[in-house]
Amino acid sequence: MFFLCWYLRFLDLGKYARQAAQPVISNSSLKDIVLYLPPLSEQQAIVSRLDALSENVRRYEEIQQKTITECDALKQALLREIFEE
Repeated sequence: MFFLCWYLRFLDLGKYARQAAQPVISNSSLKDIVLYLPPLSEQQAIVSRLDALSENVRRYEEIQQKTITECDALKQALLREIFEE
């Protein structure tokens, strides 16, 4: 099941939506898409790897956001120091 979630996210099915006020993905636009499913053991290995990579990305995003926050605080401190002299 998790493999299918990753796979469908990768396929970006939104590009098959009809462009209207409410975009809709219909059976007629998806019927010719072929899904290639590897054996279950390979699916599980792929999901495990993708989950680990996803966790790494999440951690790096946290570090990046923390760094941005710290840089903003440093900039404010420097500006206070410059203009309060």
